[in-house]
Amino acid sequence: LVTGVQTCALPICVFRESRAAYLWFKQQVQTRNITNDNILVIDFGSSTVDVTYHAESKTPIDKSYTTIGAQNVEEKILEWAISDANDSISNEERALLREFKADVEGRGWYQLTKLTTRMAKETFYNSTCPSVMEVTIKPRRITGNRNDRRSIEILIDNEVLNNDILSNYKEDIKTCFEDFKANHLQGRTISAIILTGEPLRWTLFPI
Repeated sequence: LVTGVQTCALPICVFRESRAAYLWFKQQVQTRNITNDNILVIDFGSSTVDVTYHAESKTPIDKSYTTIGAQNVEEKILEWAISDANDSISNEERALLREFKADVEGRGWYQLTKLTTRMAKETFYNSTCPSVMEVTIKPRRITGNRNDRRSIEILIDNEVLNNDILSNYKEDIKTCFEDFKANHLQGRTISAIILTGEPLRWTLFPI
């Protein structure tokens, strides 16, 4: 920190979000009949999934899995949306989306549709009893043509989402958890599991 000509070093500590969740948990359990020892924290982020095991008075065990972040969900939904398996849109709309992806891959179309899909995903999973995910793509936001009033409505059934689109992704998540259990947890006991991240927010699962 620089103020005028004087430099002052401040004691700054940076914590993993999963460790911050652990500190929050310790405050909560003071009034609950749950031990604050042997806590497993799983942080579902956009780019990574971080797993941390906390044991009282011991160094936490951390592992980041960099290939299974939640952004994979949006990507798999988009892959399905422009595939022939998606019958919720017309052939003309599918061809238009494929054209956008081919022309501006990694720029306008991909980023805008990925953000739109993420918002639809969070709305869907925050619903009490979701049945259909609705993703609305407006081509005018991609082309810049304000006179373009078209909207492409992509409807994804819950069963299709879980059993077809995300089946491989869920297997990847399972594989990483099995790796942490076998190679890092190594038989240690767990008194509670905390899930953090969007759209999970703060969720406590005593076991």
